[in-house]
Amino acid sequence: HGNFMEAHGAAPAVTIETAGDCAFSDNRCVLSPKSSKPVVEIEAKTIIAGANHVRGGSKGAVSLKLKMDAEQYTVLGNITDGSIEINNTGLTGLWEQLNRQHV
Repeated sequence: HGNFMEAHGAAPAVTIETAGDCAFSDNRCVLSPKSSKPVVEIEAKTIIAGANHVRGGSKGAVSLKLKMDAEQYTVLGNITDGSIEINNTGLTGLWEQLNRQHV
């Protein structure tokens, strides 16, 4: 919560893998140079991702990649320069409206 992560290279700026729950909020994540890899990758049982500012994906890349059990997530108020993916699918419906992607 409330961290600034800046990474240089081909690996994501943030990688989290846990069998438990994950709350990832109020972070600023930057990856340079721009990469086709996700800037943030999270795999957990449940995920809350909110109010994050994620930069560094190349055009058409995924900025925030989330994997969890079924529909066990909430994604709210994130700003990314790429897309946000939930279990390898882009945000749709209400979740898409509540986040700013490709900014």
